[in-house]
Amino acid sequence: MRKTPAWRLYAHCFTALWLLFQARVTLAQAQPGLATRTPQFSSISLEKDCFGCAGGVKLVLLREGSATRTVLGKARLGTVDQLRSSPLSQADFDALLRVILEQGFLSLQDSYQDPDLQDGDWTLITLAGNGLEKTVFQRAQAGPPALQVIEAAISDLAAQLFKTAH
Repeated sequence: MRKTPAWRLYAHCFTALWLLFQARVTLAQAQPGLATRTPQFSSISLEKDCFGCAGGVKLVLLREGSATRTVLGKARLGTVDQLRSSPLSQADFDALLRVILEQGFLSLQDSYQDPDLQDGDWTLITLAGNGLEKTVFQRAQAGPPALQVIEAAISDLAAQLFKTAH
């Protein structure tokens, strides 16, 4: 068989693919668990409010070590936002993140609500980092039990950080 330009190109492509495969295998062996790592998230936020409430709450937790809790004012009631900050350990952030991921947050629907209900309490939970953002909205506790567990875990950590009842 003669070595035509097409066969040479095929041989070069095959060689390049083989080398890429070998490099990937070597990299995976050098970094155990690389394939099973979860995305690196840097922030978790929870926003809660309701129609007719005196004030909502927005909580932002950052892996870098800070937490902010804002009680949202309502113009119709003449109230203003109240902001509090607290340090947050990376261990606490990672423990909360582990609960969120174990509950399957990334596979939840983007929204849970009764289409006939347009008022009442609502919750918005967002996980963000490394170019990835996942937000889940729920109205009137319409989400699955896993979402309620996630919301409770975030609220429990906020209560510890800000010494408040949730």
